[in-house]
Amino acid sequence: MKYSTIANNKLKDKKILYDIRRQMVEYYMKINSYKSTAEKFGVNLKTVIKWVKRYKEKGLEGLKDIKRTPKKIHNKVSEEIEKLVIELRKRQAMVQED
Repeated sequence: MKYSTIANNKLKDKKILYDIRRQMVEYYMKINSYKSTAEKFGVNLKTVIKWVKRYKEKGLEGLKDIKRTPKKIHNKVSEEIEKLVIELRKRQAMVQED
């Protein structure tokens, strides 16, 4: 199965992706050609460059997916306001039912 097929699948198997990335980087390190590696693994040249770069910067840890969730939500409302909004929505739902 091609890397791009797995990577674009919403139900990604992280272990398989990691293994393919590792194989891709190992292949690149052996032949030292981004283009040949991209052709062998059926991926874009930029994909190979990205994973080789991450590997060189962070080792095998760099081949794992990076979390996309923000560390801090800057515009999060306070708990007090959140409770008020919930209460107002409940009241509005009661009025609509009548």
